[in-house]
Amino acid sequence: MGLEKLVEIIGGMSHHEVARHLGTPPVEGRIEPARATSDQRKPFVAGNIVWRDGAYHAMSVDDVRTLVGEARRNGRKLRVAGSQHSTELAVFSSNSDDIRVVLDGELRCVELVSQDPSGAVVWVGGGCYLGRNPRDPSSTWANSLNAQLEALGVSLPILGGISHQTIAGFMQTSSSGGSLKHGFADAVESIEFVDGLARVQTFDAPSDEFYAAGVALGLFGVITRVKLRCKPRYFVAGTETNHELPDSLLAKQNGSYPLEAALANNDFMHLDWFPQCAVRRVTQWVGQTVDQMEPFKSYDSELRGEWKNLLAAVVLRIGNILDLTDPNTTLVADTIGALLKPFVPLDQNKDFHDFWYHALPSDDEVDVDNLIAIQFTEIWLPIPQLTTALDRLFAAIDKEQRMAGNFAVELYGARNSPFWMSPANGRDVVRVDVFWWAHNIGRRLEFFTYYWNQLLDLPGARLHWGKFLPVIGQKYGNVTFGPEFIKTAYEDHITDWLSLRRSFDPDGVFLTDYWRSIFGL
Repeated sequence: MGLEKLVEIIGGMSHHEVARHLGTPPVEGRIEPARATSDQRKPFVAGNIVWRDGAYHAMSVDDVRTLVGEARRNGRKLRVAGSQHSTELAVFSSNSDDIRVVLDGELRCVELVSQDPSGAVVWVGGGCYLGRNPRDPSSTWANSLNAQLEALGVSLPILGGISHQTIAGFMQTSSSGGSLKHGFADAVESIEFVDGLARVQTFDAPSDEFYAAGVALGLFGVITRVKLRCKPRYFVAGTETNHELPDSLLAKQNGSYPLEAALANNDFMHLDWFPQCAVRRVTQWVGQTVDQMEPFKSYDSELRGEWKNLLAAVVLRIGNILDLTDPNTTLVADTIGALLKPFVPLDQNKDFHDFWYHALPSDDEVDVDNLIAIQFTEIWLPIPQLTTALDRLFAAIDKEQRMAGNFAVELYGARNSPFWMSPANGRDVVRVDVFWWAHNIGRRLEFFTYYWNQLLDLPGARLHWGKFLPVIGQKYGNVTFGPEFIKTAYEDHITDWLSLRRSFDPDGVFLTDYWRSIFGL
């Protein structure tokens, strides 16, 4: 069954009818108007601060200092909302009395410091979106960081799968694009933040404070500005191809997987692996940096366009319902396969030669905020663990098809990071993204647990701070997740990082119960 036939099947349904049947996805972290309390009936407003939609919009560094002072005086927590693509607990306090802040105004501005043929140096407000954030009506392509850098003829070394994030949120949660050759930290020169005593702190590379603050989960303070050294703009030339598993980079050869060498040899790459027994296909996206625009050919996502997203949502819903029966039976497995295979066609390879800011965030054209909203856990492993990790996953999925789910597992790399609490600190890594469609019926953590059981006890395993983390105190494989796991995973720097955290925020203005429990504080 091809995509055209699937379109015909649901052709009589309108966009709104399909969306209504699916319901509104529980996208995590959206700012909802806070419940009224005695303090919030008359929100605290001073200077240029604006109270809107349950959050304080700080327009300047002074506004941030004022809000931190207010939180400290009244024993309230303060947390900052970026694009809210992290889990809600990673971003906010669960207490409705606490202060939610959105960085706005001059804290979204881009200021040119210097420029020459080698590139440009800019200060960027912490609230500036990398690309356009569809959730924020005030966000446009023109006011995005990518657009303003492109206008200067310069670029960022890497972007993630989407460009909706604020620069502060992207850094603070250790987000990364798919490359062992290029890392976001390569461009960062200085970090400015307002700490828990309402002091403005600025740290330059190289210094311990700089490396500690680069990934700090909002626990050091509010990132107000970041200084970037940007190199001349580039283009990305590459291919996106679909393969049967035996013909892919996930086909084991002579005791190892070709993926390991491919990660090392390409500028950018990521794989989407569909592990369902009746699909077993892999989408391989590979790109290289080039200096010339020609021959220009735009990268277009397989899910580009409203109807493709609607169609994918219907297929995911049906697949999810089937998965709730018994995906280990031939009939159910074959039906899931017939639904998913049209989205991984073997005869539609794509070549592209596109701008860096359009090719790298390859999911920007997908409706990831609504119909194709995805929640996931992301496990980071040292490159030498790649073969063992894949061996374990193949064996486990062969035994239990429910582990395959109704979506893909993404595999890609991340470059060694100098930031102490980055999961890539001290080594190059391969990342395993386990996708859970936000509209799914079922238990999300139970699904993630299949993967935590297989991978979390591998030497050097760490996790993306902004995505779903395991349950504290629960055993996965041969390890128990909790503060001791974190201390072992980050043993080179965790003691010094926690000491700096206390010095910048002695009253715990930014320290929520969630992070307190993760670090055992």
